[in-house]
Amino acid sequence: MLKVFYGPFHPDLEDAFAARLAELAAFKQPVAVVAPSRVMADRLERLAAVEINLALLDFHFHTFHSLALAITEDSRGEERLIADPVFHDRVVDSLLDREPGLGKIFGGEARPRALASALRNSLRDLIDAGVEASELEEAFGDELVIQPQERERLKALLRLGSLYQERLKRLAVMSPSDITRLAAAQAETSELLGRFKEVIYYGFYDLTGLQLEFFEAVCNRCPARLYFPYRRDHPAFRFATPFFEQKLLSHDAEEVPRSADRPVMDKPLDGLF
Repeated sequence: MLKVFYGPFHPDLEDAFAARLAELAAFKQPVAVVAPSRVMADRLERLAAVEINLALLDFHFHTFHSLALAITEDSRGEERLIADPVFHDRVVDSLLDREPGLGKIFGGEARPRALASALRNSLRDLIDAGVEASELEEAFGDELVIQPQERERLKALLRLGSLYQERLKRLAVMSPSDITRLAAAQAETSELLGRFKEVIYYGFYDLTGLQLEFFEAVCNRCPARLYFPYRRDHPAFRFATPFFEQKLLSHDAEEVPRSADRPVMDKPLDGLF
């Protein structure tokens, strides 16, 4: 149910996206547009409403996170969503205070004030990647990190991650990662997604493990298109090649037509690479 269109952002991908919005506007049915950031979502909404003058009744412009919130709005129970990083930093700090062994590994009493934020970001990356501490140990054992000191730090970080998720559960608090995981699980039966004529994704180069799971669940629920910024065999886009080839080429993929009116920087950039 996913069709992929790829090409450079400007003007090709943007023009193809705008043309599809104009086609969908004629159906007068709900449409969702999902971008990787609120800045990008606002840009796309302005493009549609101001630059090409479309009537956007029942068009919904989302980020991955806001779409997940909308899907799970009526099913979160008593758990609260707290996205404030200061709260989550304080949870990490409290765990390091209560677990002297972990606290010692991560700086002891002299640990920097900003360390909790750095650790929380690392924990978020592990959680978003779908890393389970027990599975990591079972699959890789001592092979993942050879140096004993670094291996000890990795095990401590995984232990801290487990304690962090347990603490949030006891506090009845959901993290943004929890929302994404819940939305992926509920996508198959979501009435909200079932309303959409189409879901259009635009502008991301790669996804975390949880985001990919959510993305695939949405695409399995309703018709979807992805406008992916990518030029095949161009060195500047080499970093996006694994995701494109491993996750997107299994779907119907089509390169958008190249505009004759190329941006001024197009040739210099090609020359650079």
